[in-house]
This record gives sequence, C-alpha cells and structure tokens, in this order.
Amino acid sequence: MADFNLIPFGFNPADETFIDVEDVPRGAKCGCICPACKTPLIARQGEEKEWHFAHASRKVYEKTQKECEFSFYLSVRMMARQIIGNELKLTLPEYRDSVSKYIPDLGYPLHDSFVITDSKEISLTNVSVETNFEGVAVDIVGYISDFKFAIYFTHPGRGIPQELKSPKDRHCGVIAIALDNLAGTLFRQAKNKKQSYQFALIEFLSSDMPSKQWVFHPRYERCHQQALARVDVRVESIKRGQQARRGKPERTKLDSAAENIHYVVSTEKQVKQRVLYECVMCNIQWIGFAPGACTCPKCNNHLYSSPRKVLQPGDTEYVNVRDATQIPPGEHCYRVVELAEGEVLSEEIERFGKDLREFSYRPGLKEILCPYWRKTDFGMARCDYLEQECLNEDEENALEKAVAHYGSREQFEVNNKHSLLYDEIKICGISTEADSAD
Repeated sequence: MADFNLIPFGFNPADETFIDVEDVPRGAKCGCICPACKTPLIARQGEEKEWHFAHASRKVYEKTQKECEFSFYLSVRMMARQIIGNELKLTLPEYRDSVSKYIPDLGYPLHDSFVITDSKEISLTNVSVETNFEGVAVDIVGYISDFKFAIYFTHPGRGIPQELKSPKDRHCGVIAIALDNLAGTLFRQAKNKKQSYQFALIEFLSSDMPSKQWVFHPRYERCHQQALARVDVRVESIKRGQQARRGKPERTKLDSAAENIHYVVSTEKQVKQRVLYECVMCNIQWIGFAPGACTCPKCNNHLYSSPRKVLQPGDTEYVNVRDATQIPPGEHCYRVVELAEGEVLSEEIERFGKDLREFSYRPGLKEILCPYWRKTDFGMARCDYLEQECLNEDEENALEKAVAHYGSREQFEVNNKHSLLYDEIKICGISTEADSAD
C-alpha cells in the first residue's frame, strides 16, 4: 500500500465513524467518503492486491491525486483516535542519548552516553483525543497517575511542533509515533496473517518500537547535565594525571570555591573540619569534612559542590542534614569497637539493621552500623545517605515483599541497585581510608 491514495479506513457519513475496508460491502456500495477531500470511495476487495478504499473514478482519482496525497495518513490518524478508549496500554522505547565535548587542552573530544528511561509498558488513563496540549493540537493525551502524557502522530508533511519539544509544563512526557511504515509492509503483512487493518493498527500503536520517538522527558535535562559533569570529571582526572607526571599539582573548582571559607591549617598536617556543603545543581545540602567529602550524595559528583559554612562544635542547626562525617571509616557500613566491661549485646538477629544498631562482631568486639544503613520492612537493604536500595538476599521472601511494595517487577528492577549494599559493603566511597577522619 505504497500509494497514499489507497485508503485503509473510510469515513461513513451515515453514522460519522471510520470503518475498516473489510467491514463494508464491496465497491461503491460501501457508502464511504475520503476523510480528506470528501470524494466518494469504492471498496476494492480483490484476490491479489491488499484491500483498500480508492477514490470513485479514474477521473476523480487523477484530479485528487496531488490534492489528497495525505488521505492515507489522515484516515489512519482518525481511526486511531476512534479506536482508543478511555485507557490505552503501550510500550515505550528506551530513551538514550550522549554528549560530546571537545577539549582544546587535550586536542580531542570526550564522550558520555546516558539513559533517561528504560523501555517499559505504561497504561494511560483518562484518555482524550484530538485535544490541545501546550497550545498545539495533539492526537492523544492521557495520564499516568497525575503525570500528563501526550502522543503526536507524524508523517510526511506533519512534523513535530517546536512547542512539544520544550513544554512549559515540565511535569509531562511527549512521544511521537511515525506512521510512515504503515504505508508499506506493515499492512501487507497484516493482510497475509489474515488480520484486519484495524487490528494491525492497534498492535502497531501499542507495541511497535521503531516508530516511537521521545520528544520530551522531564528527566532529560538533569541526565544531560550529569553526563556533561561526568565529562568534566574525566577532564580534571586526565589533567591531574598529566600534572602529576610533570610534578605540578592541578587546581580544581573546589579549590576556588573554598577560598571564601576560612580553614584552620597546620604546617605539619591539615586539620579536617566539618563544613556545610551545597550542590548548586541539585539544590541539596550535606555536611562533610574539608578538605574532602565534597561529592554530592544526589548527583554523585563534586563539580557543583560549594562550601557554605564551617560548622562549630555543638552546632545543632543542621541536625537533619545528611552528615558524611558520621559515616564510619573503612570499606564497610559499620565500625568495630571493643565491648565495654560487662556489656551484653542482643542476639535478636531479626532486629539487626532496623531498631537494633549494634551486634556481636567476634568475641570482645561489636559492630556499630552506619546511621544511614538499614534494612527495610519490604525486603530491601537501604543507604539513606545516597537514597539507594538493593534486595536483602538474607531475608526470607524478600523478592515477593519488594515487588509487592513497588507494585511491579519492573519497578523493583529500577530500584534494585548496588548488590553489595545488603552485605554492609560501602557504596558511597566516603572515608574508605581508615584514617580519613583523623
């Protein structure tokens, strides 16, 4: 069906609905008209070619061939709008992009790829068709909870409006579905399988991945900036390596920001102080040692970290701020100390990691958990400092609890990260040297 005047769905003016060519009488008795130019149609239902509607006569066909070149796509769009009810299930493609930044000092570009979202199946509710979105007429608008989602059909002569690429409402998603392939093999294959065009269209909309393109995702800008930040981190690392080989220390962005903060410095050893940091990218604050511990716990890089205040002993103003200075030194999420004389520890292992924060390590020693490491009630081990979780493989029925908590296996997989975490092995990278807090 490469000729765009061969129309799969005709408009029935009697009941003002679109109808599949296989659901009407053969020939002019179909009673349908072209959805674009309103010319009467005939239903061609031959033995060899794909079934289709065509304009009523050769004379009319020749007259309307150029004027009505998009009637195929218009009929598909109209039928798609008609068959979509109040709820729509469709599979969305993975959204992946990359950044490239030329570094003059290096003489070559650095690249970083990033994933904004994985492929997933969604259900749109409260669906409306042919509606206004960001001042543009779009084909479908629905909701995922309170998250608005728009679908725009494209074809030759109908590109993506600029307004959809940068909507004012950033709490939304937009995808485009290209209808181009429907004019070729897809409908022919559907006919060979003895499927109706309507069924083929439903299957196409819900599961065809190559036709779908992300136009806007609310996480894109953040992921893009993080990728650029990772490139900058690599640049600084390469430069520091080059400087080290030449025996010259490299000045970092943190050095410049820290010039406005007064530190107590000893000529023998630099004294570490508790400092309030802020990430200008994520707009969060945390406490860490200076120098050091300046990596943002949210975006996991230090390029946008800025010291705000040196904290004094007894300062309680920021007790609810994440405090990296409370994270125990070493490679694990606990510190090992000697038992006090006569001290007796609880042996209720099921409470460990929840309300029980100390447990026997070996005779005469105990482990004290990091204040940010804990076990949840839904089968996961969690680092509250990084807000990261992984399956607690030691807990019975942990997977079933976690899937029930997240609502689906797919959402569980999104949150199941850093498998070492459940074994109390650090993932934050803070104070990994035993004397880092000295």
